[in-house]
Amino acid sequence: MRGDKRSQEEVIEDFAHYVSPSRVATYRQIGFEMVPGRREGSRMWDWDGKRSFEDRALVSRRSR
Repeated sequence: MRGDKRSQEEVIEDFAHYVSPSRVATYRQIGFEMVPGRREGSRMWDWDGKRSFEDRALVSRRSR
């Protein structure tokens, strides 16, 4: 987790307000409401450091 104590939702709202409201709207439509935090190889954690995901596209490219 970063030193910033804002919640993931606050970061998403700031991104929508200051950077790209259309990108946030698109991500919300497909159910992707996550701010990437730490990354290690093909693993990624959310902003809060609570959930981790594996980048399947990256894993499949490496296995070719």
